[in-house]
Amino acid sequence: EAAHIVQAVLADQTSYCRVPLITKGRREDALETRIFKGTWCGQPVIFGVSKDLSEIAAAENRFAAAFHEGPAPMAITDIETGAYVNINHAFEQMSGFTHDEVIGKAANDLSLFWSPTQRDALLTRMKAQGFLSNEDVLVRTKTGDMRHGIFSARFIQIQDQTYLLTVMNDVTVQREIEDALRRSEERYRALVDA
Repeated sequence: EAAHIVQAVLADQTSYCRVPLITKGRREDALETRIFKGTWCGQPVIFGVSKDLSEIAAAENRFAAAFHEGPAPMAITDIETGAYVNINHAFEQMSGFTHDEVIGKAANDLSLFWSPTQRDALLTRMKAQGFLSNEDVLVRTKTGDMRHGIFSARFIQIQDQTYLLTVMNDVTVQREIEDALRRSEERYRALVDA
């Protein structure tokens, strides 16, 4: 792989590689290497400047574990297109869609929001204030069932690109209990009034 990258550098096709290096102690370190052509003592040479990405890789691994195993439905989407880049297991369970059915599609393509304009309205507010917190949303599952959610979102940076990280707490059961309690109270009041 390194030889292939060196050939690409010589052909001016790239100046960047992310190939791990093995240390003297046989530990594999994640590195980002920038490669430049130059001269040294009058001879043409290739300079490589490497940056240790071990801490960044460890942080990415911790984020990935928290993202995928978190109990709340979570998604990472492209801001402009709304296309899903990644979803977690809880998102699959709540929505009924598989990972492959969702990735590359937007929420409106899947009719996930109760109203097609809901995502756009949320994104407009998100861009204005930089985040969303505790927004009420209605989400439609693959089978057409409605789920009530409390929705939060933040912009995140992944390799120099900004994405939208969304989290939804499914409060459908709580809303159903509240509705049943309200109906029960209304019946009780009607009975007392009668």
